[in-house]
Amino acid sequence: MKTRTAVIAFDSLSHSGRLKIFRKLIKRGKTGLGAAELCKIMDIPPATLSFHMSKLINGDLVTSHKKGKFVTYTANPKQVTKIINFLMDKCYLEDENKTAA
Repeated sequence: MKTRTAVIAFDSLSHSGRLKIFRKLIKRGKTGLGAAELCKIMDIPPATLSFHMSKLINGDLVTSHKKGKFVTYTANPKQVTKIINFLMDKCYLEDENKTAA
């Protein structure tokens, strides 16, 4: 993962509401959550949800699936794995190498 990609992903999670949405979607797995259900859970209007979802989609942390007039959102676990690997490879290991030197 490139640093720029990681920064975009981290930026998309830098809002407490988006982080809460993302955690809800992670818990739901492949089933995901519908837009209306997310609005109800989060107690936010559709326009606000749409704004937050566009940020999460831009960070490649969430995907949307449209069926008729209904939209379902799911977390992207592959991107989560890439972010964890990025943190381990680019942060943790570099710090460990400095300590060993």
